[in-house]
Amino acid sequence: VQVSKPATANQFLRYGLWVEGKHVQGRKVLAKPIRCMKCQTYEQNHIAATCKSIHDLCAWCGEMHKTVECMVSSNQLACSNCRAVKRGHRGHRAADHSCPIFQDKLQITLERNPDAKYPYFLIAGDAVSW
Repeated sequence: VQVSKPATANQFLRYGLWVEGKHVQGRKVLAKPIRCMKCQTYEQNHIAATCKSIHDLCAWCGEMHKTVECMVSSNQLACSNCRAVKRGHRGHRAADHSCPIFQDKLQITLERNPDAKYPYFLIAGDAVSW
């Protein structure tokens, strides 16, 4: 459910919503770092359409092929971003939200958005939203 008014959004975040007899809890959608689908990096303003990398890097195994062509099993995952900075790259893929590189970039992204640190959308004169 998407709403356009901060007060309505805050009500949804606080109390949730009943949909066909089921209680649904709301959550605030926050910006996430953007990953290039060609080279898998999280560089700012960098997407596959403008990527200067010669080769595609797989988001699953970190090797030089398109992700859609990857044949590795889930126990062979390797993160190209962690490999590049010599961190533990085995056991997760470049698109994994538990990846330390993703977590670092997420923290930077959230710090750029002051609204992200509050559980509700800020409304002047509404002390509860603060």
